Amino acid sequence: MKCLRRRIATVTPKGKVAIQLPATVPPGNHKLVLVLDEQPVTLEKRPPFDFPVHDVGVWSETFLQGVRICMMTEDAKPVFIDVLRSGLYHKK
Repeated sequence: MKCLRRRIATVTPKGKVAIQLPATVPPGNHKLVLVLDEQPVTLEKRPPFDFPVHDVGVWSETFLQGVRICMMTEDAKPVFIDVLRSGLYHKK
């Protein structure tokens, strides 16, 4: 038996709820125990993040030749993008 904790689940007006299970759960029919708190959770709005910004000036093309961005695909495979060749870098 696995215990999965999810912080928030939204119940629709029709009484339906959808949850995302880990990929390790095999497809098929499973017994499920659902425990609900008696009171619905109220979601608090938080202020947006306020990250500090440091102006380092314009980056040279020589520096950017070695810069790559790593993005993850849906199946968790890394994809590397060359900044100069991708068109993400625009000369001013």
